[in-house]
Amino acid sequence: MTNWKLKDSTDFQAPLPGFTEGKVMKVSPKVDAKGNGYILRYNDPALYFPKPYAKIAKALVTGDYGAAFVTWPECQRSWEIITDASAAVCLDPPPEKVQIYIPAFLCDKTAPDKCDQHETVLDKYAVKYSCTPQHNTWYADIDFYKAKCNVSADTAMLV
Repeated sequence: MTNWKLKDSTDFQAPLPGFTEGKVMKVSPKVDAKGNGYILRYNDPALYFPKPYAKIAKALVTGDYGAAFVTWPECQRSWEIITDASAAVCLDPPPEKVQIYIPAFLCDKTAPDKCDQHETVLDKYAVKYSCTPQHNTWYADIDFYKAKCNVSADTAMLV
């Protein structure tokens, strides 16, 4: 802290870092008369500061998922707050609502601008990948096209 005089500089208890829940250590603020110094420092090399993966691994091992993971309702509500009142808009939007863009550098723009293709996923699915004999040949190696149009590689080659 800088230029912040303390009204009370008595010792206090602070939580220990790491997995030592409920354990505390005694700390003493070190602030000079001008208000410069620190109130709390975790600078002891013997203290353990777990990395994020350690916290996740502990949550998995102990089954305390709330400590490292959000619940499905929390995740869903976060999406609703960020995007819209309905989770369907962000988690499973209809194809006609999903616009197609290409990276900014492909249309002489600078990120984060984007190049709107004025097409939706439905446009691609219904027009570009419509089930036609010509497309059976062109898209013979595209799995989703073969599944959509019920085309095998052998059938496509016969056309």
